[in-house]
Amino acid sequence: MTGKKKAILVLANHDREGVTPALKLICRKFTDLAEVISVDISRQTLDEASKLPGEIVVVLGGDGTLLGVARAFGDNQRPLLGINLGKLGYLAEFSPKDIDQIIALIKSDRMMVSERLMLEAEMDEQQDKFHTLAVNDVVLQAGQPFRMIEIAISIDGEELTSVRGDGVIIATPTGSTGHNISAGGPVVDPLLSAIVFSPISAHSLTHRPVVLSGDAKIEVTPRKINSGSALIVDGQITRGIVPGVPVRISRAKPKFLLVHNRKHSRWHTLQTKLNWGVGPNYKI
Repeated sequence: MTGKKKAILVLANHDREGVTPALKLICRKFTDLAEVISVDISRQTLDEASKLPGEIVVVLGGDGTLLGVARAFGDNQRPLLGINLGKLGYLAEFSPKDIDQIIALIKSDRMMVSERLMLEAEMDEQQDKFHTLAVNDVVLQAGQPFRMIEIAISIDGEELTSVRGDGVIIATPTGSTGHNISAGGPVVDPLLSAIVFSPISAHSLTHRPVVLSGDAKIEVTPRKINSGSALIVDGQITRGIVPGVPVRISRAKPKFLLVHNRKHSRWHTLQTKLNWGVGPNYKI
C-alpha cells in the first residue's frame, strides 16, 4: 500500500475481558499500516465516537457492541470489522489470533464487506418522536403483569392481521437468527432484501411467520396491552408503548456494512455457532 496511510478507528469495549491486550497488539502491529484512532467506548459515548475519522472501524467486543456501533453511526455507516471478545461471536467473525490476517486484508484492499438491510422504527411519544435504526429486530413484547396483549399489523397501508399473544418480532435477515429463530421464525440469507414478521406465542394455530419484501412499510399498533409492555430494539433499547399509538417500521436508507472473515464460508457461523444442519445423535 502506497501513499497516505489509511485511518482506522478502533472502538474498544473495556467492559469485556481480554480487550486491553488485544488493543495493545492492534496498536503495535498497525503502526506502519495506518493511523490508528483508539476510543474506549465504555467511557466515551458511541455518538461521539461516530464523528471521528476512520475508513475502517475495528470493534473490540461482542455482537452487542457491533449492534450499538452500527446504530450510532446512523447515515455515516462504515465497514465494521468485529473482533470477538464476547460469547457467541455471530457477527464479530474475527478473533485476536486473526490480527495478521486482518493486516493482510487491509494492505491488499481485499476486505469482503457484506451490505445488509437495516430497519428504521419511529413512534410518536408524548413530547417528541422516537426514532432509531435497528440492525437485528424491532420487537413489541408483553410486560408485567404478563397477560396476553393484542397488536394490529398493517403492511403498506393495508390491514394484515391482529395478533393476540406475547407480542411480535419484525426482523432483518441479519436478525433472523436471533430472537426471531427462537420464536419459530425462518432463517433468512443475510444478503437478501427482506423483512421477517414473526408472532411470539400467538394464541392461534393459524398465525405463522411471514417473509415480506424489503420495501414493505409496516405499522404495528398496540390495541390491548399490559402496563409493562414495551418496544425493544436490538435487545438494547426499550420504550414503553401506548394503546392506539403505532410503531412505523421500514427499510432504513443506510446499510449495515460488515466485514466477513475470508477464512470461513458464508454459512460458517450458522453451522458452527448455531449447529444448523447437524443430524440426530443415534448413539445410545
